[in-house]
Amino acid sequence: MPHHPSMYVSPLFPLLAFLNAYAGSVLALACAGRLRTRGLRTGWNWLVGGAISLGCGIWGMHFIGMLGYSSGEGRPRFDLALTGVSLVVAVAIVGFGLLVTYLHPHWYTLLAGGIVTGLGISAMHYIGMAAMHLAGTVSYTPRTVTLSVAIAVVTATAALGTALASLGTWATVGAGGLMAISISTMHYTGMMAVTVSPNDQVVVRGVEGPSLIVPLFLCFSLELLMVGFAVVTTPLLPEDDFGAASAGHAFSRGFGR
Repeated sequence: MPHHPSMYVSPLFPLLAFLNAYAGSVLALACAGRLRTRGLRTGWNWLVGGAISLGCGIWGMHFIGMLGYSSGEGRPRFDLALTGVSLVVAVAIVGFGLLVTYLHPHWYTLLAGGIVTGLGISAMHYIGMAAMHLAGTVSYTPRTVTLSVAIAVVTATAALGTALASLGTWATVGAGGLMAISISTMHYTGMMAVTVSPNDQVVVRGVEGPSLIVPLFLCFSLELLMVGFAVVTTPLLPEDDFGAASAGHAFSRGFGR
């Protein structure tokens, strides 16, 4: 008989998943702020760093959460190829979303960037779900899937808007929290759309969840160490441009036009 699984065997996994999303989001928005004050020509490396940070934050949140996932059909296994594809897709799409949002801040670029980023979060989630194999047939409630995507778009737009309004540390920290909430809320809403039907004919292939722990740990650690070190040791504004107007003021002027 089809059923909605009880989902998570321990609150530890959702907590660790959220912290991963939060760290990745804060680093990504800090990188994006440096892209904004430098421009693409000299700040392209910050775009790359931001895309990798946010992509890893989304990807890590999903799979750390899924390590604690259980259904009546047993613990899932994961297709490594699709799991890798989900990471690449996340990095590429959210990177484009950050580029659109931060390069020339305006209300319509914020809206476009929020939509792209929200779709990137959603794409990673559902490709990641396609990588999950269970001893049963997985189906989705279309309405709940649509709601999960809408939540991702709206909350990601709010997070990017908050970060753009001021590039200060506390604004970035707060906006990172909003982005982490966006990622997590989309994920758990999407999981509420899942129904698992027993199917003895399904052959479960792939690696077990614990096999993902090492790459997840390495991904998260490299993200924190490399990008975090670069953010801490690099001023928000270029050394020869401390007199420039803040990106937040430029963004506000953009709303006025």
